[in-house]
Amino acid sequence: MNRFAALLDRLGYEPRRNAKLRLLVDYFRHTPDPDRGYALAAMTGALMFKEAKAGLIRGLVEERTDPGLIKERLRVDLQRFFRKRSGLRPLVLPVVMEI
Repeated sequence: MNRFAALLDRLGYEPRRNAKLRLLVDYFRHTPDPDRGYALAAMTGALMFKEAKAGLIRGLVEERTDPGLIKERLRVDLQRFFRKRSGLRPLVLPVVMEI
């Protein structure tokens, strides 16, 4: 799991396509079988957890994290989402954040 997390972290910061491909090849070459399959499924969106609902995950995160930090992260992500959609700061965001 730590190797997969490190891979995702490095992929997120690597701007070059060929370097990303080298990271992926290296990871899949040196990772044993069940972990390799889980990683491939997670990266392609084919990994399904029937019991892991959004509310359950949110509750687990809230137990281990500062609520203010989660709220701020959600606010920033919503702003980014609305800017991409409209190019403007939405007027509804303060109302959404109060819910």
